[in-house]
Amino acid sequence: MFFKDKLSSLLRALFALWLVSLLGACVAFGPSEVDPEDDRSINRAVSAEVSHAPVRGINNLRVHTEDGVVTLSGDVPTPAAAGEVVVRAEQVPGVTRVISELNVQGADRDDEQDAAPTGQPQEAPPGGGQ
Repeated sequence: MFFKDKLSSLLRALFALWLVSLLGACVAFGPSEVDPEDDRSINRAVSAEVSHAPVRGINNLRVHTEDGVVTLSGDVPTPAAAGEVVVRAEQVPGVTRVISELNVQGADRDDEQDAAPTGQPQEAPPGGGQ
């Protein structure tokens, strides 16, 4: 039973990430919407992109950008939601790297161990920026 629940959670998370990637491929930013050389512009674009995520329960989301490196912090309801926020941030032009400091709220202790430890920065894999 325990293994089945873990597998089910993992499959849901993978499906959500796949769906976000698919949807993200449809999103296009024009040059007037984001200046990939300006951290403030990147910050606004990341905030806007994440706000359009079909995820409920994202609280106190903070976006900080320095030299194209985006740090995300705040509370998300599930590991899949955290993954979706990271993927959306990576799709913004000018983002060179995403560091996730997102907290998964209300997760079982076993689920939290599968995700990044609460309060521990987790760097997204390279190659998602532009």
